[in-house]
Amino acid sequence: MVAGIPGTSISGLYYILLAFLMPVKEAYLSCNGRSSVKRWFNVALQMVNAAGIIGCIFGTGWVLSYVIRKSQLMMHGQIPQQVSSLMSLTSACAALAILAVVLLVVLGMSLVMPKRPSRIRE
Repeated sequence: MVAGIPGTSISGLYYILLAFLMPVKEAYLSCNGRSSVKRWFNVALQMVNAAGIIGCIFGTGWVLSYVIRKSQLMMHGQIPQQVSSLMSLTSACAALAILAVVLLVVLGMSLVMPKRPSRIRE
C-alpha cells in the first residue's frame, strides 16, 4: 500500500464497498414500502462520492506511474510499459486484499467467539 493515496486504506475501501451496497439495501426497503425519495437521494450521493474516490485512486496511480516512468527515462533509459501499468494498480489491489482478509477474520471470529448476553435497560 502506498502511503498518501486517499481512499486506499482499509476504511476507505470499506466505505466504498458499503456505498455500492447501499442500493441493494434500499431496493429491499423499497419493496417493503419503507423507503423514500430522500433516502434514494442520499444513496445516490454516497455512490457519487464513492465513484469520485475510485476515480481519484486510479488518477493518482496514473500520475505516479507517469512521473516514475518519466524519471526513469531521464535517469536510466527506458522501462517496460507493463511495469508502469502494474504500479498504477498495485496499491488498490493490495488494499482490497487486506480488506478481504480483515473481513474474513472478523467473520470467522464472530462465528467462533461466544456471544455476550445483551444488557436489558430498565
